[in-house]
Amino acid sequence: MRILSYQTGFEDSKVLIMESGGASVSSGDLDELFSFLLEDYGECLKICWDLDSTVSPLLRMLGRTACMALKSTKKWGYGLFQVFYVGGKVFSLSHASGLRMSLYGLEQYYPDLDEPGVEEVQVLGMKLLRELARMGFTDVTKFTSPVAIYEEAILSKLDLPKLEDMPKEVAEMAYSASGRLWVEAHQLGAWL
Repeated sequence: MRILSYQTGFEDSKVLIMESGGASVSSGDLDELFSFLLEDYGECLKICWDLDSTVSPLLRMLGRTACMALKSTKKWGYGLFQVFYVGGKVFSLSHASGLRMSLYGLEQYYPDLDEPGVEEVQVLGMKLLRELARMGFTDVTKFTSPVAIYEEAILSKLDLPKLEDMPKEVAEMAYSASGRLWVEAHQLGAWL
């Protein structure tokens, strides 16, 4: 899988977005910036170092109303674009044409490192993918969190029983026990 990393900043009162492949855009037009981020590279994982710092110039351009909506609902529509943002986890863009992208922060996986440059972030992302593959996590498509990686690579592939799959009596006991301590939900010796 290809990995691209991004870095943002300000340049002459415009937002500058640099990509590890060498492309960049400097603009005060949010449509142009979003279109740059949505550029299709095929199967590609898009990352940055600190997600919140990276997207903050874009959020600033959206304005206070949009940011308040993102804070409460995690979604905001901007023209033909749809923004989804969960602070520290994921920033996603989609376009009415069907183009989609998600950007993930890598800092959570390397907490002892100072912020590297855009090319170094790409190298660290590839290193993380290699290490995950060594552990058997081969189909990773998002870096939201270590728990999300585990869920995507392992738990989603397990055929675990659901409440609907249990006999009615067991399901009723499980439902009535939810919210109580597990010790209270079982009779002494039930596990013997």
